[in-house]
Amino acid sequence: MAVCDYCRSTLVRHDQNIEDIGKMAALAEDASPLHRGVSGAWQGVNFTLIGRIQLQYEAGYWNEWYALFDDGREGWVSEGSGLAYVTFPVEAKGALPEWATLEPGQIVRLGGKSYTLTNKEESRVVASEGELPFRVGAGYPAPAADFRGEDEGFVSIDYSDTPPRLYLGAVTSYAALKLDDSMAAAREAARVQAKVFNCPTCAAPAEIHAGEILAYACPACGTTVDVSDPGLAIIAGARKSERVLPRIPLGTALTLRGDKLQVLGFMRRQTAVDGEIYPWDEYLLYGDKAGFRWLIDSEGHWSYGRATSKLPNASGGKDFVSPVAGYEGQTYKHFQSCRARAAYVAGEFNWRVKAGDEVDCDDYIAPPYMLSKERAPNEITWTQCEYLPLDELKAACPKVLAGPQNGIAPNQPSPYMGNTARFWKVYGLAALLAVALQIFFVWRAANETVLSHAFELTPGRSATYTSAPFVLKRHTNLRLENEASLNNSWAYLSMTLINRTTGEQIALGRELSFYSGRDSDGSWTEGSRHDAAFLTGIPPGEYVMEVETESAPEQKGSVVNRLRVVRDVPVWGNLWVLVFGLLIFPLWASWRRYYFEVQRWAESDHPWGGKSDD
Repeated sequence: MAVCDYCRSTLVRHDQNIEDIGKMAALAEDASPLHRGVSGAWQGVNFTLIGRIQLQYEAGYWNEWYALFDDGREGWVSEGSGLAYVTFPVEAKGALPEWATLEPGQIVRLGGKSYTLTNKEESRVVASEGELPFRVGAGYPAPAADFRGEDEGFVSIDYSDTPPRLYLGAVTSYAALKLDDSMAAAREAARVQAKVFNCPTCAAPAEIHAGEILAYACPACGTTVDVSDPGLAIIAGARKSERVLPRIPLGTALTLRGDKLQVLGFMRRQTAVDGEIYPWDEYLLYGDKAGFRWLIDSEGHWSYGRATSKLPNASGGKDFVSPVAGYEGQTYKHFQSCRARAAYVAGEFNWRVKAGDEVDCDDYIAPPYMLSKERAPNEITWTQCEYLPLDELKAACPKVLAGPQNGIAPNQPSPYMGNTARFWKVYGLAALLAVALQIFFVWRAANETVLSHAFELTPGRSATYTSAPFVLKRHTNLRLENEASLNNSWAYLSMTLINRTTGEQIALGRELSFYSGRDSDGSWTEGSRHDAAFLTGIPPGEYVMEVETESAPEQKGSVVNRLRVVRDVPVWGNLWVLVFGLLIFPLWASWRRYYFEVQRWAESDHPWGGKSDD
């Protein structure tokens, strides 16, 4: 089939015969980067677009472009939300699901892979151009179901024929198609001229800036019109509600993350929780190369969003919400679910939006990213948003009237995340260094016995003993060890270390006791036959140890006590004091990080959801 560019006559070829089946409706004006005659490449194979079908569904229009590839294949390129969908007809192996049984979120297996139904539309053909591989006409019904896979896989099933036609391909970007856009400037000039009009209610001037725009909400009176309708059919009448002023004026141009964009539309959304209303604002942005983007303002926190090229892995049905979602190798936690209502709209939108529209939302977070799933009766869409620092937004858009930031945003990166990791890293290095130094000091320590002296402990009597002299050649520490063969008895030792060179004395008292026995619970012991005391900072000199003993009267027989003095003893206690003392800093940082997450998750459906992060 071919449609004449000049008279719109539709010609169908039957072998060698040509049939004129009448006039084809004119195409709705748009600014698609695709047009008949454009060339590009997909997976290394060049193609040319030679025909187009324009379809209409409840929320607007979309285009299906017929492409011839250099390797002889025939395929289709469709577009939506700034993404391109490349598919090829394939023969279905087995029965395809019936139209009546399809429901968004349903999973099917095709070609050994799983695909999720994301869109089910009762569409119809409204216009076509160029050459097409089959016969269609205006009003031709084309019910279709689109499925997305996790690896950018895309499946479309056309239910206009029996049996249905199966198309298999992938989701991609316009940039990946390497389009030849040499005609873009001329087409843009023609489009802009064709999309200037006045509001049918208040006559305020309006201008459409993107080809996929289907609805325009007048900022002056609130009337929403269908701009794809030549008569500008009214979707929603003038609003009586209070006007909402966007913080970024409509029409503002900005460059964000390398994307040259313009603010087209503004929407105030809200949800109700326990009777309390929580609003947030969304701005629709558009760039000829970037496609559609979103800016979201919630409590003064901003995020930059775009449609996902891959389908996130979040198993769940109509009545079940997955606790996690996987996307591009990252795991997102479910944060909250809500029913979002459009409370106010202004400007341009690429679907027939109106105040009062509602969708079910599920938000998943992996700061600074958030995945937002929106579910309408016939469609599921996913958007990935990245937290946008206010300084970056102001630099890109000086006109923004940013409000105060309240609380913590769901996808706001924790300011303590990096600090905590650094504290633990520094602590680990410091502790490792301290242990290494301790091992070195232990290796270098003399740990030398300078005195070994034994004496008797007589029951109920006191006695004084003086050891043989010993010499300390340098400042050192001493460990005084006592071991007595006590049994159900005690002994007290009053020891004095005397420097014979200077006459200085250091006195200390030590008690030993050891008891044992049996009772109804079994054997027991109490106390110890061993004792050790440390003296530090002992100067060099000649020393003796004087010991005055006192023993328990009930002691049975004499007991031998062995006194041992060891110099230059390695001490481990200081190491543990240092190691545990240094723990204060990383533990403090971890606590701040934990408390930040508790505050974040306090506003979610899972108040303690952030606890497992730490």
